[in-house]
Amino acid sequence: MDLIYNISAKELAIRRLPALLVTLALELMGGIVIDVLSGVIEKYVLMVSFMPTISALSGNLGLQAGSNT
Repeated sequence: MDLIYNISAKELAIRRLPALLVTLALELMGGIVIDVLSGVIEKYVLMVSFMPTISALSGNLGLQAGSNT
């Protein structure tokens, strides 16, 4: 546990960078899917309005699963 507290902010940011880049890539893929399905989105506006909630819940679930692991 002492190792965590001895890491500089710069080193911690560098270690975190790969996870952030993977997240960015996944979010960009999600944006591409939304762009491709824009016609469906316009048709089912009410259902699509829940997309941010589902995204937030899945992010929280992933964070909790990672913490438990």
